[in-house]
Amino acid sequence: MSRFRLACSALCALFAACGPGEDAPPSFAVDQPRFFQSLNLLSDETRAAFPDFERRWDHIAADTVKRLEDGEIVEEKEQKAAARALLYGAFALVAGQHAVEDGYLKLDQLTRPQRYSKGDDVDEQKARMVKAVDWLKRAADLDPSDDRIPAVQRSCAFNLQTIDGTFTADVLLGLNGAASQSWFDTFTAMMLLRDPNLHPGYAPQIEQLIGITCGTSRFNCAGGGPAPETPTGERWLTKEVMGPLLMSDLLAKRGESLIQRADLNPAMAGALIPEAVLRLKTAEGFLAAATKAVADPALSHFPAKRRLPERTDRLKLLLAAVAGRQSGQTGPELPDPSYYKGRSYLDAYQCVACHTAGPTTQSLPR
Repeated sequence: MSRFRLACSALCALFAACGPGEDAPPSFAVDQPRFFQSLNLLSDETRAAFPDFERRWDHIAADTVKRLEDGEIVEEKEQKAAARALLYGAFALVAGQHAVEDGYLKLDQLTRPQRYSKGDDVDEQKARMVKAVDWLKRAADLDPSDDRIPAVQRSCAFNLQTIDGTFTADVLLGLNGAASQSWFDTFTAMMLLRDPNLHPGYAPQIEQLIGITCGTSRFNCAGGGPAPETPTGERWLTKEVMGPLLMSDLLAKRGESLIQRADLNPAMAGALIPEAVLRLKTAEGFLAAATKAVADPALSHFPAKRRLPERTDRLKLLLAAVAGRQSGQTGPELPDPSYYKGRSYLDAYQCVACHTAGPTTQSLPR
């Protein structure tokens, strides 16, 4: 199995079909099979149920910690299961934080009533991430082989800085450094750096991430994407849809930022516009690949597929804008930047976009 397929396996391994009903007491066995179904925040029903979902996983994680401290978890198989329970509990808190940042949940749905602090809503947000870090440290001790655990730890560190609105080089470098080491971390970095208002396309961390993701060991921008694998009958939403889509978005944001900088400093246009053209045309190719993939019945379950035409239309506007400037004109104007705050853009960055089971998708347990 290739490294790309292993990464897709890791991304899909946290998802399985729906399980027993909500009436059953919280337990890893009961709640794990429907974990990512409960993170489908594109659904009104699951958004309303999210606070109860989090409370169930709080109970599961707290019970796991108690059993650890009581010396009840000794066998290797039990330790790995406990690590997964703590990983899932932490991931639920991380996913909730992202949902608030993106406007899919209201802040008070997560912070009231308070579970981890006695301060204000900001204190509770931070305390949630600190609790997640604690669970993840215990999980890493139980199962050092699970590379998803340090990836979610980096997400927590990143989220804490997002809450404060200040990003340090060590956190950003750690995020991007890991992105070059595993596909799970590649996707993690692309998802976390989704907001161009916080991480504009000209920012050093975005330049670095593009350098990594465009490399031959990742999305191979110069070669038109990863080389096809030998057909196995398996289809991968992450590889065939999400990867190209995220790569297209990353390059489009970079191209858009270069146009903006050229407009502000016309003397630099000669250096900025050629790169903008390259980035936007490459973005167009990746988006076309994602659009073609979701037309296949095997991948048509992609939950944000209805957002692809909106991406295509906006990318056309960006290409027209850069073509005008390349020919020495001053227009056309750039499309509305409020797009990045709306669901047309953000639907694809919700957990369910990556962790969705379809007719030919297999969940491969670790």
